[in-house]
Amino acid sequence: MAKILFTTLGSLGDLHPPMGLAKEMQKRGHSVTLAVSEYYRDYVEGAGLSFKPVRPNIEPNNKDILRAVLEPIHGSRVLHESFIFPSMEAYYADLYPLVKDSDLFVSSILGYVAPLLAKTTGTQWVNALLSPMVLWSAYEPPVLPPIAWFRFLWGKTPRLNKFILDTIFKCFGMMSEPLQLLRDSVGLPRVNIYKEGQHSVPLLLCLWSPLFGSPQLDWPPSASATGFVFYDPTQEFKLSNELQSYLNKGSAPLIFTLGSTMVEDSVAQIELFIEVAHRSHERAIITVGKNHLEKYQKANSEKLLFIDYAPYEKLFPTGKLIIHQGGVGTTGQALQSGKPMLITPSCMDQIDNAVRIKKMGAGNFLMSHKLSSETLLGEIKLLINSKTQNKRSELLGRQIKRENGIARAANELEKLL
Repeated sequence: MAKILFTTLGSLGDLHPPMGLAKEMQKRGHSVTLAVSEYYRDYVEGAGLSFKPVRPNIEPNNKDILRAVLEPIHGSRVLHESFIFPSMEAYYADLYPLVKDSDLFVSSILGYVAPLLAKTTGTQWVNALLSPMVLWSAYEPPVLPPIAWFRFLWGKTPRLNKFILDTIFKCFGMMSEPLQLLRDSVGLPRVNIYKEGQHSVPLLLCLWSPLFGSPQLDWPPSASATGFVFYDPTQEFKLSNELQSYLNKGSAPLIFTLGSTMVEDSVAQIELFIEVAHRSHERAIITVGKNHLEKYQKANSEKLLFIDYAPYEKLFPTGKLIIHQGGVGTTGQALQSGKPMLITPSCMDQIDNAVRIKKMGAGNFLMSHKLSSETLLGEIKLLINSKTQNKRSELLGRQIKRENGIARAANELEKLL
């Protein structure tokens, strides 16, 4: 039995995959601990996992913070400059005794102190990534809001793409000064911190399907695409009686969702979804989150049902089409369901994920800032009436299920141990 420490920063979308992997390793007899923000204590302990609090203790549902970091153009910069890099010294200090007491620790994309901890403690280290975008491949360059045109350079001009990426890294380099100073203090050289945690790690777990992000020539040698790792704290439970009753009373519905983070500050898009649901003449389910449920559930009818949330693994297969924001966790669950999807991306990795889905033939996307009831309604009708699209989505769903990403990822960890 090994002592394994998992750590991550971010929202529930960042937390669920390591929780799923931690649960799997726990089933295999290992001693597992999750070191995350104090805000997730009850959530982690409620899942039967050992919890340790680490800074930064950023409130996950603070609307002002969400509005700032989810802003399409500047959100990533604000996240790093205002929240991530200034907190790295505290994050390192909190993690150090936990890592030193472990046989293996598993970090994530924002865990820039992981290489330092591996060096100073001697503990084995694995980095787990959730989205292929963050491998910064010159053959499939990341499609971010400020450089969405990068999608037209996939498979082309890798030298030019590398030059552009290196230029971007230099421009963002000044933000990482707090982390570089920390590296100085432990005797490590200054590096491109966005890539260093991928190229220096003995095992780089890529927690997505190779169908979604296939290995590229410039991926690190230690990279292993295992398949998606899914976890939902309510996945063991049945759908609510209200939801199950609604599903039993008619045809498969359209399912509209914005994930666990964006839904907290997206009233305008929820209202647009409602308008489109009515105009489509289809049955529909709209997830609105706990904060908005009381406002909307009074309008529940035979045609339209508002819910706060339901486990995607059970909800998505019941739908006709899934309309969502493009977070990688939601995208993976939609792929596994075998249903076509329409993505409405706006920030972070959402556009990159949406481009990959279109390339796979699993659906289409409409940029959120260009959404209207007409464009959304038109695309929904095209997708639900396409026999080719539905067959392609079913085929991909079967392939994703066969991958069993959580078992393959756990096997990789045990090989290293």
